[in-house]
Amino acid sequence: MQQFDKPDGQGLLTREGFALALILKNTANSQTIIVPIVSSDIGQLFETQWLLSNTRGGFCCGTVAGCNTSRYHGLLVGSLNPPASRIVTLSSCRETITLGGSEVELGTFEFEGKLSTAGLEYAVEFRRDVGVHFDYAIGAVELTKSVYLLPDSDTAAIAYDFTSVGEEFDFTVRPLAAMRDFHSLQKSDAAFETRRQGSGLVIKAEQDGRAELLLASEQMTFQDDRQWWHNFLYRKERERGLDYLEDLWSPGIFKCHIDSPVRLILWANLSESATTEDMSELDLDVIVDSLVLREKELILMIKGFQFRIFESNFHGVNLSLLAPFHCNALRQTHNPRKYMTSLSMLFSSHL
Repeated sequence: MQQFDKPDGQGLLTREGFALALILKNTANSQTIIVPIVSSDIGQLFETQWLLSNTRGGFCCGTVAGCNTSRYHGLLVGSLNPPASRIVTLSSCRETITLGGSEVELGTFEFEGKLSTAGLEYAVEFRRDVGVHFDYAIGAVELTKSVYLLPDSDTAAIAYDFTSVGEEFDFTVRPLAAMRDFHSLQKSDAAFETRRQGSGLVIKAEQDGRAELLLASEQMTFQDDRQWWHNFLYRKERERGLDYLEDLWSPGIFKCHIDSPVRLILWANLSESATTEDMSELDLDVIVDSLVLREKELILMIKGFQFRIFESNFHGVNLSLLAPFHCNALRQTHNPRKYMTSLSMLFSSHL
């Protein structure tokens, strides 16, 4: 069993003990964590990671910079056979605003030979509570991009809250899909199937015909524009001496003309048979309230644990932004030790 030195040098802490202490620390101190982007070192923004998880073993994670630096990063990682056989479905999204005849890119991506940090020029702040939030200021336009993961299904909500709109503009979201085992990388010779379904679309990869990624938005319209995007570079994989280049599939863009404050939501769901009607029944405000309640329940639960919480790093990775794991996962298990071991394996395998 792997063990770690305690900060005070008094004995050793087991791997599962470390994982539990880490979760307790971040949950007991539950609050909105804020990282200012403008005044932060860009290298630290790429190093600092965030993670949201659900009770099925699914998760979404990335960096404060908004750039995926690991094969395990993505906006929706889930499984049809939880918690095994996890799949990176929606890797990321490329958002653009066309304002005054000029296109502004909000994303941050690293390709082989090129680091595109255009989005950081307009990024103001990163926040994490029961979701993660990226605040942007683009001239007279203020935007908050939020990511939430539903607690009991492999469904993510990517919300775009335009709180200030000084002039009208066009907004587009280009989803970039991987649809592969979360230990592997995707290449452009893979066969993808895309079909329209109501106001959204379904993406499948031939190597796993059962898994379907459903993308839907009631506020935006979808325009078919199928493209492969090549040679995304994951610097963490390169540092480890592993394969580090990936190609991602994009079926097209979701778009909307905006002339007043509005909230747009892109829903992403992994399943075998989800429909756009299922997505239309979801209420984001209700989901956020549910996540807040679950976090409060977990805080009450862990007050019964007598653990000494300490500050530490895991394998040199900054874990201060890890989202609390939902209380159902702890409440429903009959073997807490086994559960904590599985959590620690999750940390060590992909962070």
